[in-house]
This record gives sequence, structure tokens and C-alpha cells, in this order.
Amino acid sequence: MALPEDRQKAYQAAENTCFVGAVKSVLGKEVSSLEDYARQLSAAYDERAAKELDGSANLVKLGSAFATCLKVTAAKPTDLAERGVKAFVDERTEVARKQGMRAPVKAARLIPSLTPDQARPYLKKEIKAALDDLACGKDFYAAYSPVAWKLQQKVYAEFGMPFAW
Repeated sequence: MALPEDRQKAYQAAENTCFVGAVKSVLGKEVSSLEDYARQLSAAYDERAAKELDGSANLVKLGSAFATCLKVTAAKPTDLAERGVKAFVDERTEVARKQGMRAPVKAARLIPSLTPDQARPYLKKEIKAALDDLACGKDFYAAYSPVAWKLQQKVYAEFGMPFAW
């Protein structure tokens, strides 16, 4: 990052060319960039999750009970598992936008600037939601999490990733 702009662009172009070649050579996958690689990885996981997680009768049944307990519209198991995180990231981004923050071109998430007193109501709301999620979702997560983790590990291995986080 300390290189002058023209040399930084040249470095990034060379790095991208090397990465694309390595992915083709080692994994046999056609990608055009690191971003394309990440999109393909995410799409591969989403496709498998739609079949193996959202298509599981047991997870759908447990998800329905989970949604009823939370008093939310029943959703696919993958949506239920990400519901809390998505809601609070979306809320955080909306607060930042109301503060006048604008996302860089490739960024979809923003972090607002809040004082502790301004942040406290959001923290209380998030803690309550997390506790409700844990209480209502204990059976769902016990069944969903191990299957989702194994699936994520399998897809990440296909893309040469050492682990899923």
C-alpha cells in the first residue's frame, strides 16, 4: 500500500494474474479475479446449502418451530440461521446512512459512529434478540450447525481454503 498509485496498480494486476493462474492450475477452476473466486465460493456454498440444509425435512420442521417461538414468519433454515446477524448488520448500516455515511463502491456494510450512550439501546436490543434466539433455537441450532459446518468445510476444501470461518 506504500507504493505510488501507478506501481500499486501494476502490482495488483500482476498479483491478480498470478492468483487466477494458480487457481486454474491447482484447482482447475476458471476465475477472473479474487472477487470472482469469492463469488464462486459463495455461490457454491449457497447452492449446496439450498439442497442439503433448506431441503432437509428435519431442519424445515425444526425451523418452523423456531420461527413460531420467535414470532417471525417461517423461513428457510439458512435464512433463520442468519436472521439475527443480518438484521443487526442491516440496522447498523441504516444508522450509518442516516448519519450521512456513504459506502465505498464495493462496500455494502457501514459502521456508524456512536457514543456509548447512543450505542447502549442498540446493544440492549441485540442482547435481548440473541437470548431469544438461543432460547427458541436450541433444538434447531443443535441439528443445523453441525450439518452446516460440515457442508462449509467440504465446499471450502473444493476451493482450496484451509478452513471455514
